[in-house]
Amino acid sequence: MGCLEPFYPPVEKYDDFLVVEGIITDQAKAQEIKLSRTFRLDKIMTLPETNAGVSLISDENAIHLEEVEPGIYKTNPFQFIGRLGATYQLSIITSDGNQYLSKPVVLKYVPPIDSIHWKWEEKTSLEEFGTLEHHEILQGVQLYVSTHDATDQTNYYRWDWVETYEFQAQFESLSKWDSDFRCAVPRNLPEEQIFRCWNTVHNSTIIIYNTDRLSTSQVSSFPINFVSNRTRRLQRRYSILVKQYALNAKGYTYFQDLKTISENSGSLFDAQPFQVYGNISNINNKDELVLGYFDASSVREHRIFIKNTDLDIKHLGLGDSCEKFHGDRSEYSRNRLKQGLDVVIDHESLSPSIITWTQRWCGDCTVEGVTKKPDFW
Repeated sequence: MGCLEPFYPPVEKYDDFLVVEGIITDQAKAQEIKLSRTFRLDKIMTLPETNAGVSLISDENAIHLEEVEPGIYKTNPFQFIGRLGATYQLSIITSDGNQYLSKPVVLKYVPPIDSIHWKWEEKTSLEEFGTLEHHEILQGVQLYVSTHDATDQTNYYRWDWVETYEFQAQFESLSKWDSDFRCAVPRNLPEEQIFRCWNTVHNSTIIIYNTDRLSTSQVSSFPINFVSNRTRRLQRRYSILVKQYALNAKGYTYFQDLKTISENSGSLFDAQPFQVYGNISNINNKDELVLGYFDASSVREHRIFIKNTDLDIKHLGLGDSCEKFHGDRSEYSRNRLKQGLDVVIDHESLSPSIITWTQRWCGDCTVEGVTKKPDFW
């Protein structure tokens, strides 16, 4: 095989489209709509759409949303809660005077989640990541959702999740580097501990299913997330909060098309790229493309916890490449300390210039998480 050289095509022009993200639910909390703009392929950035007038038009009245952060618009939770069966439209007036309106959507009923359960499984990296790169066998926890609608009102489902896990660094840091005195000093524990942390990760995939061709609206053991033991997520305690929404047929088609486009792996057998159309348009220019889909649904939630003692396996983790180093500070690169690349583990009380250190990833859990325990933990 010959050598491969990266090619970066010049990007002189790009389409400036409005992007709308948001769903109205029956939860007693602020409802959020996010507005942004598309950006150049060679740039990694977020371009929030600021100073817009955003309103929810219902059967009864219009509710104004306040911009609480650049591009983030929210309702007042004391003034508005989505109502089951009500019809809503999203109205947007941008700062340049363009007016956008969504198609009317009904806040749909969704049944409770019957269970979130898991199994210890093996799968290939091809199944997990959709690419032949680093093709190997992975072990971990496969999470499933089950639900049913006895009333047969719901045929199209969408799920979202937020996972939180407790983990610890490979080595506990009892000392820290004092740059002023150029020596190690004891940490003020437990306030300054960086050994035990929690991290929260939001789902970034599209998880949908339909029972349209089934005799009953029943979902049995549908996979929603795989947790590999090659990460720290199963090291101590793991939790996942699953949210379940209802879609209509048009909403399901939108997310199905978006899923097809977003999960292409770059192989010859992928579907050809195509344009995905949402349900929002410029009222004065129907030809203008607006990205995103506005929807309304009731929501059901279910949380489970998995402790490391529930898993009869040896956690592999990421600590195998961690090393401790010991010696005089002259052997230690003070620049690496200042840059946060390494962390002091301990020092000799009578000789504070004699220290033990390691790579920051191995001795500082805040590289990946935070030391504040979540309220629900």
